[in-house]
Amino acid sequence: PKRRRTDGSAGSGAGGGGGGAPSAYAAAAAMAVAARKRRGTGDEGTRISAVCKLELAVLRTRKKEAVENEDFDLALEVKRLEVEALSREREAGGSGGSGGGGGGAAELEAVRAQKLAAVENEEFGRAAQLRDREKALEQQLQGGGGGSGSSVGGGSGGGGGGGVAAGAEDADAAREALRMLEEVGPQALESVGIASAVLACTEGVDAAFWEAVAAELRAVAAATP
Repeated sequence: PKRRRTDGSAGSGAGGGGGGAPSAYAAAAAMAVAARKRRGTGDEGTRISAVCKLELAVLRTRKKEAVENEDFDLALEVKRLEVEALSREREAGGSGGSGGGGGGAAELEAVRAQKLAAVENEEFGRAAQLRDREKALEQQLQGGGGGSGSSVGGGSGGGGGGGVAAGAEDADAAREALRMLEEVGPQALESVGIASAVLACTEGVDAAFWEAVAAELRAVAAATP
């Protein structure tokens, strides 16, 4: 609504100018409206990606707790929800969407999923190796490095420019997700579009859990190339 009023006032001002200039004013106004629409589309895309990032941060934190507490039934359920959230992120055009993008964040997701699968299969040696790779990727993302991601994770090489762009988009989405969490609070996350199944798995968690979620989002947000 605010944008419409702004556009309308701009249009009426142009109409009141008189003379032969209105067509030029109208063209300028049309260009401004188009620019606003493009920004709006980008903002909506960032919002959707932010919701996915927030869901994934919640699920990873819950999964980590479940594994530490040896509640493997819960870990399996959270893993299923994580796969669904990753699918939503790909559909929204997030960094996990392209198979050959080579983005460090997407690679980190894959390593985390492999680590949990190894724990479930009691392949603890492999789980330890994947844990080390996970930590190395996290440090790389926090340091803003993008060139060596594929060598650490064994993923596809790909061009560095795509990885940089994906990393910047991830960071923007994570910052927006953190803003959502801080503004509405854990009790009202459904209002921003968090899936009810994701929220259901957070029943009984304490303030330390949400701080861990926020810490994960800050780590991704700080990884801008």
